[in-house]
Amino acid sequence: KQKTAYEIYQYDWSSDVCSSDLDVHRTLLWDLMNQHKVIDQIMYSFSQPHGYNEYSWTYPLNLPEEDFKTNFNDVSVRHPVYNECAVNIVTETTTELSYISEKTCKAFLARQIPVIIGCQGINQALVDFGLDMFDDVVPWRTWDRELHESTRVEMIAEFLAQWIRSGTILSTYQSLLPRIERNKQYFHSDEFRRTILKRMPVTDPFTP
Repeated sequence: KQKTAYEIYQYDWSSDVCSSDLDVHRTLLWDLMNQHKVIDQIMYSFSQPHGYNEYSWTYPLNLPEEDFKTNFNDVSVRHPVYNECAVNIVTETTTELSYISEKTCKAFLARQIPVIIGCQGINQALVDFGLDMFDDVVPWRTWDRELHESTRVEMIAEFLAQWIRSGTILSTYQSLLPRIERNKQYFHSDEFRRTILKRMPVTDPFTP
């Protein structure tokens, strides 16, 4: 039987961690989740350990079933982190620029609850685009406007550790399924496309 986001059986969590461009926010999150002793509850999209012993759970580099490729650090939504996990801990490409990549998009496409580590105000921006960011469950408003990157990551890690230990992830996910499905359908809609285009800056590539 093919597994879907509705049939989660082993892991509750995922994190979209790239095998290259490992910026501070990614390594900091990894360290904090080790300190909270919940790292073994998280499925990573790049999970081949490098064998070092700095942490109780080693840092992921690439998928165990794939050869390492320096020019490829992405996986499709067919990967288990997207169809076996209720929550996606999205570590965006950068926390310094107003930037939303395919990492964030995949959480909506895969019917997951996104917890995003990205630029200041990223969650509010997604709400402004019309997406549900589940602020009644994920308290992103407490960290979304935090100026300092390290403080944002620490606040997010603290929340994640508490939620993992609570044992309520799957029941919460089940209660949110109608809203999660609406996110996915809206993400594919013409209305969402028009909203994105309307909010994009108009630039002339030929202007010096």
